[in-house]
Order: sequence, then structure tokens, then C-alpha cells
Amino acid sequence: GAGGVFHVANAQGDPIVSASAEDSGNGRIDVLGSSGNIECSLASVKDSGGSLAVNNSAGKRMIALGVRPQGGLVNVMNAAGIPVFIAGYAEDGRGGAVSIKNGRGVQVFSATTDEKENGTATVWDADGRKPRIVTP
Repeated sequence: GAGGVFHVANAQGDPIVSASAEDSGNGRIDVLGSSGNIECSLASVKDSGGSLAVNNSAGKRMIALGVRPQGGLVNVMNAAGIPVFIAGYAEDGRGGAVSIKNGRGVQVFSATTDEKENGTATVWDADGRKPRIVTP
């Protein structure tokens, strides 16, 4: 890679912490469980900022936090790895937005701000149809 690597091992000699330099030149720290899977990862993303991912013991991502130039993002996944709760910035980057999806990944609720900074909430049926919109 583009730099050094630092490992910490447990009493059995298994790596449990790894710090490294990514090819982009940014840093990354991984915390591994006793199974050897990465359970938490903290990274610096080139030209964006930091990111944090928390995985279950099988290594499947359950929570992700990150930033982009428009603002911060939060994703919560279900046991199948499908994002079911997403929060961050609205499309224009000024206000907030929240999306809730069902177990199949179909959006069933959203709340966001409009161009006048008013709130808007939308609810769909289980198949993502028949929206009901509430605005001020």
C-alpha cells in the first residue's frame, strides 16, 4: 500500500486492531472480533472526511456514518444488510432528510425540507405506492 501498517494482537496472537494507510493516503483503523471479522472501522475518506462502520460479529455492516461536502449521513441496516433508516441532508444540502424503508428495501416514509425550509412528510404503502403527502 501507500504506507505503514500497525497491528495489535490478543493473547492468542490473533490481530484485533489494525491501523493502516489507504492507497489514497488517508488513514484507517479496524477493530476485529475474536472471529477475525472487522466489527468496527474508522476511516478518513479522501476529499470528504471521516466515516465509521459498525458490523455484527459475522462482519455484516449494521450502521454506517459518513460525511460528504453536503453534510453528514447515517445508515442503519437490518439483519439482511438492507438500509432501513437513512438520515442526512436534503437534496439541496441545506436541510435534513429522513427515509425509512421496510425489510425489502422499499421506502415507506420520508421527511424532508423543501426549498422554503418547510417540512414535508410522505407515507407509502408496503409496495411503495399510493403516497400520502403532508405539507404545511
